Amino acid sequence: MRPWDGTFNSKRALPVEQIDNLLVQLAARCRFSDEAIRKKRHLDVKVDMELKDILVRLESWEAKWFVRLILRDHCTVGLEENFVLERYHFLLPELLMFQNDFDAVFKMLRSELSCYPPVPEPTKQQYMRLEAAQKLRAIVGIKVGRPTFHKAWSLKHCIQLVGQRAWAAEVKYDGEYCEIHIDLDRAPNHIQIYSKNGKDATADRRPLHATIYEALRIGRPDCKLKKKCIVLGEMVLYSDRERRIMAFSKLRKQISRSGCFIGTLQDSLPHEWEHLMIVFFDVLVLDDELTLRHCLQDRRKILRDLVHVVPGRSMRSEWTLLDFCQDKTGDGITDLKQIFARNLAERQEGLILKPLHAPYFPLLSEQGHHQAGFFIKLKKDYLADMGGERDLGDFAVIGADFDAQTAPKTNIKPLHWTHFYLGCCLNKDAVERTGAKPKFMVVASLSLDKCIPKSAVKYMNIQGYVRQSVLQDNGSTAEFDIQYPKGYERRMTTVFKRPFVAEVLGGGFEKLQNEWFEMLRHPRVKKIHHDRSWEDAVCLEDLERMAEEKWELPDADKLDGHTRDIALLAKKYIKEMGGSQSTMKTDDTTQQTTPRSSPISPGPTITRTISQSASNRTVVQETQEYIYTSVSTSHGSADGSTQGKGTRASRELRVLVREDTSERLGVSNLSAPISTASKPDSLSLHKSSATSALSNINKRSSFMWKISPPDSKRRKALAPLRSSGGKRDLGGFDYDSQEGTIHIYTRKGVKVQVHTGSQDKEHKS
Repeated sequence: MRPWDGTFNSKRALPVEQIDNLLVQLAARCRFSDEAIRKKRHLDVKVDMELKDILVRLESWEAKWFVRLILRDHCTVGLEENFVLERYHFLLPELLMFQNDFDAVFKMLRSELSCYPPVPEPTKQQYMRLEAAQKLRAIVGIKVGRPTFHKAWSLKHCIQLVGQRAWAAEVKYDGEYCEIHIDLDRAPNHIQIYSKNGKDATADRRPLHATIYEALRIGRPDCKLKKKCIVLGEMVLYSDRERRIMAFSKLRKQISRSGCFIGTLQDSLPHEWEHLMIVFFDVLVLDDELTLRHCLQDRRKILRDLVHVVPGRSMRSEWTLLDFCQDKTGDGITDLKQIFARNLAERQEGLILKPLHAPYFPLLSEQGHHQAGFFIKLKKDYLADMGGERDLGDFAVIGADFDAQTAPKTNIKPLHWTHFYLGCCLNKDAVERTGAKPKFMVVASLSLDKCIPKSAVKYMNIQGYVRQSVLQDNGSTAEFDIQYPKGYERRMTTVFKRPFVAEVLGGGFEKLQNEWFEMLRHPRVKKIHHDRSWEDAVCLEDLERMAEEKWELPDADKLDGHTRDIALLAKKYIKEMGGSQSTMKTDDTTQQTTPRSSPISPGPTITRTISQSASNRTVVQETQEYIYTSVSTSHGSADGSTQGKGTRASRELRVLVREDTSERLGVSNLSAPISTASKPDSLSLHKSSATSALSNINKRSSFMWKISPPDSKRRKALAPLRSSGGKRDLGGFDYDSQEGTIHIYTRKGVKVQVHTGSQDKEHKS
């Protein structure tokens, strides 16, 4: 088009509205667009003619940017989203967090927020933000934004991020995010579900609707929901046969994408014993109450009352209190290491750390600068100091192709190719034994944009030019055959006679769409090996072996500091679970009440801590606590040093409290916090022999009243039953806090005497 630039006799202006209407009509024709966009389609509009009418009126440079606008790829221009939004109005980024809809946000700016100038003086912006925050409302039917997430790249980095605050360590479930909006006034479509990217996924997730109705008890007398609510959850796949949550890759065959199934060609058919399950972890709106203004601890209390647990169908996420407030003894760090180690031992995805006393958005707190306004992702795959870089291997780079859209993103000259293809040999044994023709499977395509260092791109563009081979019509060359994964869109245009060997790093493994094998997640090249050939690279058998080892823990002897402690603890927990890692079943979550018939070590014990708040209300926490014997080799030092003072992490029993629910009970005539571990007779509520089991344990002092952990979760697990005067094991017991029942498992002939303060009863088994 460049030769025709400047040849217009009279160039007509192109209104922005015409461009906008064309973009809307293009999106309305796509089945993957939101339903509200698809409804805007006008069948009488000829999109091809509209495109032609616009393109013939543009200069070449204007047409270039017009095409980039349609493709949503601005190539050489990087725009910081918040910076652009703040230029329009300083409140716009925060408003989009509450209501992720431009029409709704602009309506607010023209009405109740019209008193605020678009760009006030910098000294007044913080005050205006806090003032405007009191007027913000999350609306049912409009997607709510998400808080900022930070990845912890090492244990030291994680400890720096948490600071001296109280946090909740929540189990990260391997599923799909669901933002569930319920409006009982909008019959018959009460439920609306949004995905993480803001798309309305209500129709695709229809199999989950009945579970949501049952979990929220909609239509029942005991339903806590009167009009509307917004709850957050994770959609996972549950197997009744294996009684556990399945891997994320198995979720694809259960969920359609705009009415079609994607990437399921190599997946098994859905089984009758597999079904969708929802794990609830937050509530943002409940009727007229904007609960996202409350701190996380209060929101979890509301969630407990709102959600009814249905085994295998719905549950609340499992979380643990971590107290880093004035953590001079390192208790918070020790607790973090213990819960993360157990997370690894149970082959879970990782942890999400959330500030316990901050609202859902930091803008809602007048003490926002004192609270953390972000969540932390803690995964083994991210931790460089815990084998996060173990997921790497030497892969053969067998070919390349050129993409005109990617080329402007670099200034490398000469630039023959922008994408490079990794391949794994399928018949390496036959090649070595009989000299058979090698056959490669393409396992990944890497772009020069963010996946390959600039030096490696330049080297392969220069050296690869003299290594080119003739690519035949069937996709093979004289040197080797090539096989593409099913449904693979890109095809290489150049094949190298002698493949390069690149060291490739990834963040864990995932099963590729339409394939039976797993590949590194987010692969990226670290460097090119000049002294190796493709025979030294990873073959497909090696790739399978690497994927099978993804759950294995790193060697503790090769680690130090906190990471060494975690590795030792995880191996200890694996041994206690039977010597092998297995994904935790939901029978082991806070939602199950099935009693066990045999002792389990380590077992929980019942502890009661009474602390009096400033308003003279007494908080009684009754929690089932795991008691782990720490095998830590380092002390609680935030810098990872192993030379800290004290021996608590290595000698004393640590108490790790897993949280889910909370209850407040009124207790009169209490003037100071009391620990019943040392005075069993001071409390007349649900006496238990656990007090004697804990009498010799040096326990940590009570938390401050504002971070008192919620009450007992309904978790049934056995605690050891020992005599108070010795160490003889008499059996085990467990306690159901909601049924108020203590189950004791011991030999026949043992008398059990219950002291209630008013009367004594004897029972004989």
